[in-house]
Amino acid sequence: MQLTEIVASSFEVLNETLQEKDWNISLVLIGGQLGAYLLSDFRSTFDVDVLIKDIPRDANRKEVEQALYQSNLESVTVVEIPPVEEIEFKNEDTIKYSNLTVYIPTIEYFALTKIFSARDKDEADLKEEGILQECNIEKLLELIDEYKKDVLNPNNMNYNFNSLEKLFEQYK
Repeated sequence: MQLTEIVASSFEVLNETLQEKDWNISLVLIGGQLGAYLLSDFRSTFDVDVLIKDIPRDANRKEVEQALYQSNLESVTVVEIPPVEEIEFKNEDTIKYSNLTVYIPTIEYFALTKIFSARDKDEADLKEEGILQECNIEKLLELIDEYKKDVLNPNNMNYNFNSLEKLFEQYK
């Protein structure tokens, strides 16, 4: 498992900016680049999506987001499930720079971001990109049940966890 060149370059540029500002921040890699990191044959993607985990008290969020943007990183705020503070990480894969720490979620938490989405692309990723085959399905199903209660309208058929219900039945 290794970062793509575009991701590594973006993180290096961000770390230089953070050094200049004397900030230490931590991010969570998500989206297609996380898929490329976790799965050797995941579809290619050019954007680099991250969640902000921690920023310094003396930095305002807009300044940090601007630094991310200038480093070709996109701060994503639409991931509701799971909340960033509840994501489990692959600790052995944490990436550390002098002023930047990047956390890598487990494959199950990567799957959750796609399961609790309403995007067709995320559903296709779950079916076609080998995500579910790499998951601990028992753990994943427990997490789905746990987080369904946090969704505003769990009966909304647009959510992938509803449209994929038959697919998950084969694992029960």
